[in-house]
Order: sequence, then structure tokens, then C-alpha cells
Amino acid sequence: MEHDRQDGFLGWAGRHPRWADAVCLLSIVLFAVFLRLVYVAEYTMSPLGVTAVAPDVAAHDAWARQILAGEAAGAPLYPRFLAMLYRRTGGALGAVRDLKLLLDTAALALAWVAVRRLWRRRTACLAGLLWSAYLPLIYYSAELHPEGLAVFLVSLAFFLWSFAAAVAGRSRLALLGGIGLCLGLAAAVQPLLLLFVVGVAALGPWCLPGGATGRERLAAALCLLVPGLLPAFSPLAGVAAGGEFMAAPTPLHNLAYAWSALEIPSGSDLPELQFYTPLMRLPFPRFGWIAPLAVLGAWLRRRDRRAWLWLLLPAVHTLALAFVALAGGRQRLPMLPALLVLAALGLDALIDAWVRRDVAVWRFATVLLLAVFVPIHLLRPPLPRDSAARSLLLAAEASCRLGNFDHAEQAAAKAAELAPDLPGIESLRELCRAGRERRADATPPGDTHREEP
Repeated sequence: MEHDRQDGFLGWAGRHPRWADAVCLLSIVLFAVFLRLVYVAEYTMSPLGVTAVAPDVAAHDAWARQILAGEAAGAPLYPRFLAMLYRRTGGALGAVRDLKLLLDTAALALAWVAVRRLWRRRTACLAGLLWSAYLPLIYYSAELHPEGLAVFLVSLAFFLWSFAAAVAGRSRLALLGGIGLCLGLAAAVQPLLLLFVVGVAALGPWCLPGGATGRERLAAALCLLVPGLLPAFSPLAGVAAGGEFMAAPTPLHNLAYAWSALEIPSGSDLPELQFYTPLMRLPFPRFGWIAPLAVLGAWLRRRDRRAWLWLLLPAVHTLALAFVALAGGRQRLPMLPALLVLAALGLDALIDAWVRRDVAVWRFATVLLLAVFVPIHLLRPPLPRDSAARSLLLAAEASCRLGNFDHAEQAAAKAAELAPDLPGIESLRELCRAGRERRADATPPGDTHREEP
């Protein structure tokens, strides 16, 4: 670990570096937990808080509940993970979202430790603060999307990598095998990460410190590649639910939208949650802020071997996104751990340049930041044509779960007017009819029941 005068505050951190690390990490984790608890509280009180948002999320939800009922055998990894959360929480979506956000906080802590071991405390704290307040990560991690689990597994792989760089021999090979397994499980959850698994196996042996023979590099590559490919081609991988992937119209089209400053909604979910939850409307970091800083950090650290794998992740994931039609901004979520760390490295370099009064670095940084900032903010990903209808259908589903069948049927009728071929409208009407029949059967003779407005 690096220690210098900028790591200390009031001289105490220089004398007690481990305690200083613990205090910094604990403060960032508590801040992250606070923001996530506020968001889940606002989300739960919103009209959409009782329903699974988006069609593919509803598919994961249904699959997990089938696993709990013993009706699904040989399910992939993510529905099994979701079923485990349902079993622990009794199926309460609010509690499941809390647990998923705690998993994201654990990923933050793992990335913090990895950055602290590879660089210094200030860089780790910058990365932790950016991660804790990055609103799209909070939103997508709280929902039932599989990318939240992939982010945790990628962060765990980087955490193990920070230790693999400090050991040698069989211990290093064992850690590399663990890294490959983590990345393989992440690729089983999110198939777009498979290209990163192959890239790590090719580049990873060259990133290790110290001289290594060709045989040692080959052994390291195999330890990364074999455990990385096994889960991705096993029954744990399964098939993406909800039709998330399809043939890309043009690679340049997808490439542009993958780096758009706006969060690309996969329907009506993100605009609706921004309306219902005040936290999502606050000016916390978003992709349009992080991406230019990450490009700056990548350029300034391009010769640093410790940063090569962090540089590799957004590069190969962008290449994968170029050939897959985007279902939403969450498809770029797996590269966020690397982008946030690279952004922290860029900010750290700017702070150093300010202390040294290095005007040349600041001039270069200003030009590069503007060169990235302007294009990504000019790219405007369009909303789906049936976005308003999806919003109404989500509200109808929430009303149906709350027993307000009149409002549910009215919202479903409006959704049918806007998008008659939208899937899910007829099934929702059937649920409302079934709910009315159950209520009528349960009502004692002579008792009248009036639905809540």
C-alpha cells in the first residue's frame, strides 16, 4: 500500500493507517446504507412499491416463486438466488430490495479494499463516495434485475485480484482460480460478461508483478479461464428471461446508446421511479458525470499495470454491447465497478495536479473531459413507443395487488387504448376478475363490501 502525506488527516492517519482505513470505509458504508434505506422507504410508499417493475423482472419474479413452490427444476443461477431471498423474507418485495441493496453495499466495500490495496486511501475514498451516491446503481440494484448480482461477483473478483498480486506460487494460482470462478458466475448471470472472462484470462497473467516464465503465465491463464467458462456454459447460465437480448440493428447505434449520458429506460420504470421517489431527482452522480472522469482516469493510468484489468472491463463490455440490442441502461451496469474506480483515479490525478500547480495536466484534462462530456450528452436515447401504456399497466398491477380492482381495470383499459397489443393486459384483467370472485365468496351473506377508492 502507498502512504504519503496526503493520506493523513491531523497526523492521526499517518500513525494509525489501519484504523484510518477502517474509519473511512465504515463512514462510506454507513452513508451508502443511509441513501439506500431512504430510497427503499420512498419506493415502498410509492404506487409501484408492491409490484415487480418491467416484463423481464416479472419473469424472474415468477420463476423464483415457481422454484419456491417446487415447480421448477434445473433453474439458472439468478432465479435460484432470488428464490433464496424470497425464502428469507417471506416474499416481501420491500425486504428483498433491502437485501439486494445490502449486496450492492458489500460490493462497494470489496471494491474499496481492492483500490486501497492497489493504490492509496484517497483514491479508495473517492471511489467509495462515487459508488455510494451513484443513483442508477441504487435504482437497478434495488430492482429484481440480475445485473446487481453480477456487479457483486465482479467486485469480488477484483477484491481477490488485489491479493493475488501480492502472493506467489500455489497461493496465487488458487486465488486466480477463485477469480475465474467469480467471473464465470457473473457471466452466468449476465452473458455479456463472457467476453470479459476471456479477456482477463488473456491479459491477467501479464498484469501480475514480477517476472514470470511462459509456463507460469500459461498456468495463470488456465486457472482464470477454466473456472470462468464452466459456469457460463452450465445449466446455471440458462436463458435470459423476458427477451432481453436480440439482434442489434447496427453496432454504431448500440455503441452510441451504450455511452449516452441519459439512463436508457427498459420501459416506463426509470421515469416513473424518478417521479415517485424524491431521492432519484437529487443531483447525485449519474453516468453523464462518471463517464468523462473514467475516460480521463483510463488515459492517465494507461501505463499502470495495476489498472489494466479495470481498463479492460469497460472496453470489452462496450464491444459486447455494440452487438446486442440494448434493453435498458442496466445492460451497462456490469462495467460500473471499473468505471467508478477509473473516475476516482481521474479525480485523484486532478487533485495531485492542483497541489503541484501542474497547469499542463489541468489543461489536458479540461480538453479531454469536454471532448467526452459534450458527445455523450448530445446522444438522446428515445423512450419506447409504449412507455405510457407500460406505466399504466404497472400502476394497474400495483392496484390489483392492493385489492383496488376498479382502479386496476380502469388503468388497464387506458393502457389498452394506447397500446392494444401490449402483453399482460388480458392476464391482468383475469386476475382482477378472479380477485373479485374470491372476495365475493369470502363476503358473508348480507354484508356489503365497498372497495377502497
